[in-house]
Amino acid sequence: MATPTRDQFRHFVEMPVRWGDMDAFGHVNNAVFVQYIESGRVDYFSTVLDSFGHTDEGPILGEVTCRFLSQVQYPASLHIGTRVVGLSNRTLRLQTGIFVGSNRDPAAVGLATVVWFDYRAQQSAKLPARLRDAVAAFEPEPPEAG
Repeated sequence: MATPTRDQFRHFVEMPVRWGDMDAFGHVNNAVFVQYIESGRVDYFSTVLDSFGHTDEGPILGEVTCRFLSQVQYPASLHIGTRVVGLSNRTLRLQTGIFVGSNRDPAAVGLATVVWFDYRAQQSAKLPARLRDAVAAFEPEPPEAG
């Protein structure tokens, strides 16, 4: 998948780099990037899909990856873009771009596979039509099927 640019995202969460996010080498620790990706993903589910909270069915993380493109240091203001790039019967694939300030290109790119999950039955469930409709209404480019 090609590296996205800022203009490919409609959903953003802004957050500062905290002093404690850095490691001994003076840049943001790699594990913290996964937390940034999580913040974007959770906000996307809460605000765009209106589907986050303690219910019988909901999202559960199946996989997350992060590709680091440049170092990030304190102080900085991050703009975390999240978009759905893939949909299947039971999963959504969300891409995250972590942008420093107003940069067009990301410092890191994440990809998360989220499974729609039936917490009572402890198994995956069919992605509700209302989520598919919400994604289609929000995203400027239709997600890949699969």
